[in-house]
Amino acid sequence: LTPPEERVSADFLRGLRSNPEALPQGLAGLAEILGGKQGDVLARLAGRETTTALSELLKAVLPGKEQLDKGFSLRDAARTLGMLLESDLKKALEGAGGDKAPVASTLKSNLMKLIDDLQWKIQLPGFDRSDARAVREMMPALEQTVRAVENQQVLNVHFQETEGKLFFQVPLLLPGLAGKANIFIHDESGRPGGEGRLKAFRVVFALDMDALGDVLAQAHFRDKDVVVRICCGNEETAAFVDGLLPQLEQQLIAAGYRVAELTARAEPGVRQAAEECFREEIFGDGQTLDLFA
Repeated sequence: LTPPEERVSADFLRGLRSNPEALPQGLAGLAEILGGKQGDVLARLAGRETTTALSELLKAVLPGKEQLDKGFSLRDAARTLGMLLESDLKKALEGAGGDKAPVASTLKSNLMKLIDDLQWKIQLPGFDRSDARAVREMMPALEQTVRAVENQQVLNVHFQETEGKLFFQVPLLLPGLAGKANIFIHDESGRPGGEGRLKAFRVVFALDMDALGDVLAQAHFRDKDVVVRICCGNEETAAFVDGLLPQLEQQLIAAGYRVAELTARAEPGVRQAAEECFREEIFGDGQTLDLFA
């Protein structure tokens, strides 16, 4: 790895590899803080308006069934999380006339402001000791969430510059269930960092759901044609997913695509295939893995 850009990317890649669940864990921990007694302490110290804003932002990046039923936008979730802040900055710097881009309210920016405010307050003379202890107990969880977002920000900037690839993690909350989706979007037209609508790209969804089990879905888009193959860990899940395919086909057609193939089937080793996909997309070949090990 050659300095300095590759060294920076390697540090963030090492951070993701050491704990690939950091973002889902951080968001879940933040939800526990806001929904429990610590949330009352935060509201008193930082203001009810601050905690209410955080709760609303959290719903967009940690969607439950109610949010999913209304329609889920990956772009909106990524922007709300704070993943696209560097994109907004680039547009502001390159904009004609130097117009400032509107400041987006993101979970990351709100958390960073909250952390700064709390760290300043606990240093004030006469600050209540019990409140200071409560803040110090919450701080690791707040900082972990910010670091997890930054890990994925840096990796995505690096991927776009070198491989034309994006990586997102979407934690999901359903009644009685918890899971997550690892989503990879890969430009297959050989234009890393290219602008405009991609003509050929691949989307991979690696789902880990408590009730449905493991699901690996891959969609290949080329111009207006799309091929979708969905592999499930068992026959019951495959049958359930198969019943959703007509609706998915109509949605793809409405989006302007011709559906060349759309299948769902049960296959052994789906979890292993998903893990291998994760390693290949994020960590590269075995030499990279050996290096970080």
